[in-house]
Amino acid sequence: MSFELILTLAILLAEVGLIAFCRARLKQPPDPRSPRILPYGAIMMMLMFGALVTAAHTVSLVTGKQLMPKTKTPGGQMMR
Repeated sequence: MSFELILTLAILLAEVGLIAFCRARLKQPPDPRSPRILPYGAIMMMLMFGALVTAAHTVSLVTGKQLMPKTKTPGGQMMR
């Protein structure tokens, strides 16, 4: 395995772990004596987006092909 793939998988694992931590903190009942300082829901959403991008990068590293969006040409045919 290449260093880039190992690093990408480590980052993906860290993101998934932080998503699980944020979810656990959100499931706890609120304590009126100590309000939540960090917006765990917003942090979790940003981590989920980052995990999606990291997973796409992992696919491109494993397959050796860059993921390209499918766009339409003016003639109506799909272009790669």
